[in-house]
Amino acid sequence: NTLKADVGDVLAMLARPPAGWPMRHRTPRTDVSVDVLLPHLLAFPPSTDLHDHPLVADGTLVLQGKASCMPAHALAPSCGWTVMDCCAAPGNKTTHAAALLAAAGGGRVIAYDKDEKRLARLRANAERTGASGIIVAHACDFLSVDPDGPEGVALFTPAGGTDDAPLGRRYIGILCRWLL
Repeated sequence: NTLKADVGDVLAMLARPPAGWPMRHRTPRTDVSVDVLLPHLLAFPPSTDLHDHPLVADGTLVLQGKASCMPAHALAPSCGWTVMDCCAAPGNKTTHAAALLAAAGGGRVIAYDKDEKRLARLRANAERTGASGIIVAHACDFLSVDPDGPEGVALFTPAGGTDDAPLGRRYIGILCRWLL
């Protein structure tokens, strides 16, 4: 999460944890690599369990697969853009887009999700990752809003392993017709 630290600082913290961190949170530099295509993405061996790591707890590291990082990277937002995220909660892809906007010089993400409970999780994730000043969250169906204005429209559909994946596939077809 480049909103909180750069890759070099995170690599250093993983290799030499600050005082007070348990030794289990030490990750030898040989066990982590910087992704070739996404230089803000770190790759860990499959057996690595970082779920209770302090860097994850404070939002410095966001656990997310490479495939989930690709949509925001492919969008390549520029400085000043407004990105409309049509299927936002729980927010990992949304906060990633916010970090890319910040790195580009600023912008905002307008995040939509119909489920207020899921949107509450997005807001909590945005706060934890330092993206709350970039993300504006709305509890509504994105099909009910006027698409004029955003430079980027992202349909970061739910991951295939979630119950909402068929909904995401349905939204892709609707969005394509809506934008044409």
